[in-house]
Amino acid sequence: MIRTIFLWLLMPGIVLAADPKIQSLINNGEYESAFDILQESADTSQGNEEMLYLLGVTAPAGKNCSIYLKEYIQKFPQGT
Repeated sequence: MIRTIFLWLLMPGIVLAADPKIQSLINNGEYESAFDILQESADTSQGNEEMLYLLGVTAPAGKNCSIYLKEYIQKFPQGT
């Protein structure tokens, strides 16, 4: 269910999210690693910033969020 919501919310970055390596990390709850890969692949476009924000939102209670992702969510509470 989380995987489906995650992919649905990431429509601007669906190609990156569909990467088998990223999917396997998400399925295993390794959100920090998935975030790192997405961050390295992301440029400065708004769609990619929203994608990173939504990755944080879908992480269960922030338990697996990296400190960088937590800082991002605090800096951009609405995703932008």
